[in-house]
Amino acid sequence: MTNNQSPTTNNQSLIVLALTLAAFILRVYRLDFQSLWIDEGWTVYFAHLPLAELWRWLQTEEIHPPFYFPAMHEWVRLTGDSDFALRYFSAVFSTLSVPLMYRLGKTLGGARSGLLAALLLAVAPYQIWHAQDARNYALLTATALMSMWAFIRLLTARDWRWWWFYLFGTAWAILTHYHGLVLIGVQGLFLLIWWKKYPRATVRWGLAQGVMLIPYVPWVLFNLVGKPHWLPHVPLAESYLRSALAYSVGEMTPRPTALWLAAPFVLLFGWGIIAALRRPRGRELTSFLLIFTLVPNIAAWVYGEFFTPVYLPRYLIPVQIGFLLAVAVGIDSLAGRGTFRSPRRWLATGVGVLLMVISAWVVIRHYTDPLYAKPDWRGVARTIETFQLPDDGILMTGSGGEFLFDHYYRGGLTVRHDFNTPAPSPPEAEKLIAEIAAENSRLWFTPYGEPLDPLLEGWLAENAFPAWQKWVGRKNLLLYRTG
Repeated sequence: MTNNQSPTTNNQSLIVLALTLAAFILRVYRLDFQSLWIDEGWTVYFAHLPLAELWRWLQTEEIHPPFYFPAMHEWVRLTGDSDFALRYFSAVFSTLSVPLMYRLGKTLGGARSGLLAALLLAVAPYQIWHAQDARNYALLTATALMSMWAFIRLLTARDWRWWWFYLFGTAWAILTHYHGLVLIGVQGLFLLIWWKKYPRATVRWGLAQGVMLIPYVPWVLFNLVGKPHWLPHVPLAESYLRSALAYSVGEMTPRPTALWLAAPFVLLFGWGIIAALRRPRGRELTSFLLIFTLVPNIAAWVYGEFFTPVYLPRYLIPVQIGFLLAVAVGIDSLAGRGTFRSPRRWLATGVGVLLMVISAWVVIRHYTDPLYAKPDWRGVARTIETFQLPDDGILMTGSGGEFLFDHYYRGGLTVRHDFNTPAPSPPEAEKLIAEIAAENSRLWFTPYGEPLDPLLEGWLAENAFPAWQKWVGRKNLLLYRTG
């Protein structure tokens, strides 16, 4: 790369530093403005369990790899369990992903592609959403970048330290989320195609998998394989559409709007795949990007066909790395080798600005628009605290909401968990609701979306007086007088 194509080394470092600082600001701004939601409620619950009990849960009830929740257990002991503290863990690792993205992009496509990829990741709505989420997806993104950067470097590097870095990043990824295994699949398929060019690296990579997977495979076979999952099975074409929308503008943007906003990203992704062929080692770069962005969805779909559904865009969030890398290559190729004032440079700049405007539009709504917000469990608890009477009762259904409500509620009323998972049968539920109604003059109820909710609402509508109803964010809060 010549100097008229990319900034000097010193300027690159300053730009990456600026992008990392901007990413950090975007991720901590209003970090605790929104309420925790159901998945984060499980994080709160797990973080407060004794380690022995947490270990049992991770193998029997909520099947997860053994790193993230024990780490959050120690994090909460250190920082407390405020919403800001719980999410700051994710925000830090999401910020660290930006310089790692630059390194991976630079190694694959040159300095300019690396800077563009880092910029796209820094402002990506999906990354910001998960950076402000007390779950393991931001950490999975960071560790996936570590694994992939080290993998690309060790193909030709003779420095053994890259192997340690690769082992560290990859092991951390698969211990953070089961879908971290897609990284090994992508790398293995790439080496299967190019093993004649990298015979030594292929052998060493295979030995590295033995070091990591020999102790890990028994954990997966014992805890995961054959276990049913709550997800519906998604057709392959639909999974690609959902992934493209999520990795462009996030999952909260309504689909009609998201289709239009994501179109420029998808077009540039396709152009980046084609343009990659013109780069040095272009066939390798193109095959890497295609494997990284297309094969994980196929693997999840096949597994769902024969075993249990495992596809969600956030489960495959490492794929966004490959998606944005291809978009960055596409923008870079539009700029070409001309001077700064050449028409191609202006075209590339215009396209880049368009993507920034789209991302900014979505991110602003993530901060401000209730349509893009998480369910407001905090608001539900505060509303009940404000208007409750001493003889009121509170009904809870579903699984996980009770952890969030207990996290926020300080009102002192009895919270009835009789209808939480495992839910009672309909006859038992009717008997329970009649007993609870006889004990309380009013009942607060926020439906969770469970099959039992209509039965309870129907009983209360027939046997109690609907006194009040309000949408608190995306949560429906109901009040019934039972006398």
